[in-house]
Amino acid sequence: MSKTPSGIPDPVLGRVVADLLEALRTPPPELLDLRATLSFTSQSRASVYRGLAAGTFPPSVSTPSGNRWRRSELLKWIERLGRRRRGGPAG
Repeated sequence: MSKTPSGIPDPVLGRVVADLLEALRTPPPELLDLRATLSFTSQSRASVYRGLAAGTFPPSVSTPSGNRWRRSELLKWIERLGRRRRGGPAG
């Protein structure tokens, strides 16, 4: 069995590369759970729930496996935050 300069067998490296390429082609999920939402927005759990209560954070969607947030709505929220911080219209 031939090996690459790193010592990894060619078939193993080929499978790893194929898996990585497939992951890059796969679109990210539209619905994010709380953990992914916190990571995506860099917000704390408390900040998210405060924003929900104040109506300033995008509402969640109830699913059989728990509440989820739409990635598209989170992106819009992030864009509005950026405009507000730059002094533009919050839109």
